[in-house]
Amino acid sequence: MKFNDLEDLQRKFDTSVCAVCIETIQGEGGICPVNREFLELASRLTKRSGALLLIDEIQCVSAHRAPLRLPALWRAARCGHGRQTAGVRIAARRHPDHGTRGELHASRYARNNVRRRPAVLRRAIEFLREEKKLLKHVRKLGEYFHAALEVLDKKHKSIQDVRGAGLMLAVELDSPELAKL
Repeated sequence: MKFNDLEDLQRKFDTSVCAVCIETIQGEGGICPVNREFLELASRLTKRSGALLLIDEIQCVSAHRAPLRLPALWRAARCGHGRQTAGVRIAARRHPDHGTRGELHASRYARNNVRRRPAVLRRAIEFLREEKKLLKHVRKLGEYFHAALEVLDKKHKSIQDVRGAGLMLAVELDSPELAKL
């Protein structure tokens, strides 16, 4: 399916779809945020069919931009801090396919080692507790940098686009040579 293409999503979504996974800001794809309409359509289609809607936050924590009621939210990245990155599944309610409300899973780096798992999960829980404050600060800094980049965009014709959210920002230039300067 083409990212942010409503017609393509509608056309390709049929009874064979069991899950839709959406990266809310494509990092490797050029810092491209998902459109709210695209996310809402995916939510409606999956709810109607019973398919899962998974939000991929491996590179960013952006679900706060899309207030959807999801049965489960998967997060990986630096929840566990340092080398022991935690993969986290946050379940909104008890559901046989989604686990128990608040259930967390350990790190792939812990290799399901029972002795390591509690430490990884404890760090992940602490991160999730602090996340709201961190996101508020990230949004504030991101707004500052985004505004500064918009000022540069108005001054320089070589800037084609400024996009992103929080501190995941991109400036698209009209020439690869300019990016090397």
